Amino acid sequence: IDDMEHRLIISATEITTATHKETLLSLQDIQSELAIAQLQAWQDLVSVLTHEIMNSITPVASLAKTAVDLVEDVQAKTKALPDITDEVSEELDDVLGAVKTVARRSDGLMQFVTSYRRLTKLPVPNRRTISVNKLLTEVTSLTTSGRRVKAIDLTTSIIPSELDVNIDVDMIEQVLINLLQNAEQALSKTKSPKITMKAYLNLRGHVVFEVSDNGNGIEQENIGQIFVPFFTTKKEGSGVGLALTRQVMIAHEGKVSVRNNSSGGATFSLIF
Repeated sequence: IDDMEHRLIISATEITTATHKETLLSLQDIQSELAIAQLQAWQDLVSVLTHEIMNSITPVASLAKTAVDLVEDVQAKTKALPDITDEVSEELDDVLGAVKTVARRSDGLMQFVTSYRRLTKLPVPNRRTISVNKLLTEVTSLTTSGRRVKAIDLTTSIIPSELDVNIDVDMIEQVLINLLQNAEQALSKTKSPKITMKAYLNLRGHVVFEVSDNGNGIEQENIGQIFVPFFTTKKEGSGVGLALTRQVMIAHEGKVSVRNNSSGGATFSLIF
């Protein structure tokens, strides 16, 4: 329905009277309840993993930095000694390079884990009503420089033009900025790159935001995975951005989805 998957519980009750029987069927949409339960399960898992990883990596990072200082101190002291051979100096350089690598990777892992902690500490949305035109104008102005450098054409459409939405502005601004940045990255090898941002009311009266690009789209086997924490197709990606987007939308009692466009590229939809 409206490009969103729904899951229903169907129940049947038979009503018998003196003269005839009736069957009452009811359909209940439980998609939002399933999404919340799944999100809670991911939050619990991430919380345990980040706690255990931080407990292990913190002393490693501390010891690695201490080792760097010690090796540099030894190097400084041995330079003044006349009988130190080139072989010893080279070995000290190798040791220093190794411990610096451990220290650097430890810091990287700690930053990686810290980014995942955001998934377990999302605040309750502070919602207020804002003009969609004002929101999209602010978002596009914050991301103009990247598109200008890459010569990306951006078009915006809002129907009706006076459309408003009740959201946590800071949260949704960040979500839209992330989606725009993802679209820009997807267009790195596209000739005549284009991004389209749309906002409109669907048939059920819900506000919908769409961010589309004309890139290569998303591999079909990845479509169902991209909102899962830890999953990423980017070499430098952390798997946090889209997982956090899904969490923000669930907190707004909304939904996020993605589909490949028939003409190429992909479209991300936020439904409030």
